[in-house]
Amino acid sequence: MTGKIVRGKILTETQFVDEGLSAAQFGTWQEDYPLREVEFERIVRGGPATKGLAINALSASFGFGVAMVATWFAGERIKSGHLWAVAICVALAAMLYGVGWVCDDRRVVLQKIRDHFRDAPTRRQALRKVAK
Repeated sequence: MTGKIVRGKILTETQFVDEGLSAAQFGTWQEDYPLREVEFERIVRGGPATKGLAINALSASFGFGVAMVATWFAGERIKSGHLWAVAICVALAAMLYGVGWVCDDRRVVLQKIRDHFRDAPTRRQALRKVAK
């Protein structure tokens, strides 16, 4: 049927076409992100070291807080030194966490990757198989 044009007719038989898109596959394509080795290392390494120190300081303040509650339940007066210790540990934890959040290279790289895929358009394309 090469070269035959059929218009205005109802086709009741299977029509075979040699040059049509029947041999094509369709896919969704999006620009890839050129991940560099240094960015990969920042992602794999995880969060900053100050985050772990912040968790330790917060744990210490929790321990001081439990000791203060136990002292209060025992009917004793809570010493101001315990209150200062809890306050200092909480402030230190907040400061360390803030520094870690600001200086977190991993977060910056992940945001760049998110922005890339958010802004890169996706499109459906037909991919023809190339005969060898």
